[in-house]
Amino acid sequence: MMRFFFKTLPLYSLISILSLLLFQPTALRAEESTVSAVLTPETFSTQQPSRLAITIAGRQDAQITMPEVEGLIFHRRGQSSQFQMINGTSSSSVTYTYLVQATEPGTYTIPPITVSTKSATQRTQPISCTVTDTPPTLPQNQRSQAPPASGAVAEPDEAVAFISLIPEKERSYVGELIPTTIKAYFYQGVKFKFNALPVLKGDGFLMDALGNEPRQHQESRDGKQYLVLVWDTVLTGIKEGQTEVTMEMDVSMLVRSRQQKPRLPGFGGGLQDDFFDDFFGTYENQPIKVTASPISMKVIGLPEEGRPDSFSGAIGTFHLAVEAQPTAIAPGDPVTLTMSLSGNGNFDNVSAPLLSDTEGIKTYTPNSSFYPGNQEGEKDRKVFEQALVITDAKIQQIPPAVFSYFDPLREQYQTLFSDPIQIQVSGTTPAASQTTTPNTSPGQDRETPPSDPGLPFAGLAPVKLTAGQFTSTIRPLFKKPLFLFTAALLLVATAGVTGYRVRSHFLARNPEIVRLKRIERQRASCIRSFGDLTSLDQAAYLSSAQQQTRNLLALLWGCEAASITTADVKNRLGGDHPVTRLFIHCDNASYGASELKEAERDRLHKEISEILGELT
Repeated sequence: MMRFFFKTLPLYSLISILSLLLFQPTALRAEESTVSAVLTPETFSTQQPSRLAITIAGRQDAQITMPEVEGLIFHRRGQSSQFQMINGTSSSSVTYTYLVQATEPGTYTIPPITVSTKSATQRTQPISCTVTDTPPTLPQNQRSQAPPASGAVAEPDEAVAFISLIPEKERSYVGELIPTTIKAYFYQGVKFKFNALPVLKGDGFLMDALGNEPRQHQESRDGKQYLVLVWDTVLTGIKEGQTEVTMEMDVSMLVRSRQQKPRLPGFGGGLQDDFFDDFFGTYENQPIKVTASPISMKVIGLPEEGRPDSFSGAIGTFHLAVEAQPTAIAPGDPVTLTMSLSGNGNFDNVSAPLLSDTEGIKTYTPNSSFYPGNQEGEKDRKVFEQALVITDAKIQQIPPAVFSYFDPLREQYQTLFSDPIQIQVSGTTPAASQTTTPNTSPGQDRETPPSDPGLPFAGLAPVKLTAGQFTSTIRPLFKKPLFLFTAALLLVATAGVTGYRVRSHFLARNPEIVRLKRIERQRASCIRSFGDLTSLDQAAYLSSAQQQTRNLLALLWGCEAASITTADVKNRLGGDHPVTRLFIHCDNASYGASELKEAERDRLHKEISEILGELT
């Protein structure tokens, strides 16, 4: 077997192995270790990070100490190694990659970066960079002449793989949820590798996040057997007009590639045996884009005629149920009002119903919980719990709750009213407090003088009416035991504070503590900035509020601010979180599809201001 192996082994392979064994030790000993750092690009924006590559020649394990730069954040993204041999001389290197994110625009200088290896400690050259508010853009002529990405291939034949996009309807209103089914077909005669989930392509539409585990089944089309992946999702139109919508999905098709057959002395040509075809043949991943046929969808705006004042953006069909507990209370006791909305619609935009009359009733901000339906016919449900306090004992009932929505089936606004709830308020208002004057016994030594109503502190008694004890000698202060005890206590406290500051100095080098300090600084800046946003108009308010919260979330989650989307916020914080609602309003307002009322904006601003200090 060994003789057969050496007979069939190509001559160039033997030469390469001998060269590697003979020359590699000498080459490795001659290689010198150098360190370099490159920032690409050197001009970037607060919304788009730059790439910092630290290269260490010599392929050694290294410990990198990143400097602290006020306004810059370094995110480590991994490392890569390279090795080459040319004419018996080998070279190797290790590259550590960081993403550099800026919190504020300006000009920065990255100090020398310390790189420690087993052989030496080296420092890179300082790097200067410029940060702008918006990402730099290329001129139009340069963008149009940009070369295509390397490795791009033509789209595959539809018979091999394609996507079918099936919306429930192609005409909808702004903000209306459209149930949609996505089917991805893959011919079973070809092997595929799925690189990403399908992505919606179409200006003016949003799509709910797709699950990582779609339904699967087999289906026959035109005599071919396909593997079908099925997702159920929802599309939402956020801009009026006629729009073409399609889907794209990045996959890799496993394609067979054959290497050149080896030529050995005495054979006259390559080995012509099928055994060697299989032995030397390999497979490679060919990236392709699977697309769906474009669908023309029309989005129309909600009518202005007949729009009720209580309408807050709910679209669909809803049912309202209200109950209160307890109904027998004393003055000042709280009442919990539970309001349940069930049906089908955009529950993300559903706000709590309003009381038709709040005179004599103090209301508090409601809490909400969402309960999705199931396949057994149960509908989605959103429950609001609101605390009330009856301030007027004459009130005998809680007024009806009012909720307005737009019904796309009837194409008109609908308003729901709950029944009034009878309550019973017992007791009376507290009696007026009475002022009592302490009795004066006949044996008292002194009498409190009557207060003068004209004095600023009327009714206060003098501190002392008689002189205290006299002493003939005065002991110096430094001889008193209390002074000596206090001085010793101050010395101990000084030593303790000094030790604490020394300990804090060492702890300040801890990366985790440094990160927490940055988070607190950003949190404090965000809280201060939020207090100045109420004077802005709606567009400026939404943009500034979203940017402030996005910068804070980027530090908390360890990612770039520009990469945080509404879907990320919704997955991490929940659909009814104030920050999630802020991002949804920003998405809607960016196309002019909906308007945030002043009262709703003030309520949202108050909720976000209260939870900024608790975001994690």
